[in-house]
Amino acid sequence: MTSNKIINITSITDFNTLISNNKVVILKASASWCGPCKRINPFFIKCIDELPPNICIAVIDIDESPGIKRAYKIKSVPYFASFINGDITDILSSSNMDEIKSFFIKTIKNNKTIKQ
Repeated sequence: MTSNKIINITSITDFNTLISNNKVVILKASASWCGPCKRINPFFIKCIDELPPNICIAVIDIDESPGIKRAYKIKSVPYFASFINGDITDILSSSNMDEIKSFFIKTIKNNKTIKQ
């Protein structure tokens, strides 16, 4: 991944700190062995490059982050979740690019409704 907006997270403690310190966070969970995760990665990068600067992107590999995987009951990848003020507002478990784009659009709209 090449975007400078991405924060790689491995521990639930670090993730909880991240969502506590940022009003809007998008979590992307994937795995190194996941074909659909690799296929959508260029599209994912394009989507995050279009996000407002206050939206933080956290990326985990489910095999390296079992605490986060358990805490958010991630059963399949790719998995996306948006958090606003620490609460999950949307979840998507899909590699469909139209669904991913809609997820990002919804997160941007939700971002506009919160006080910065």
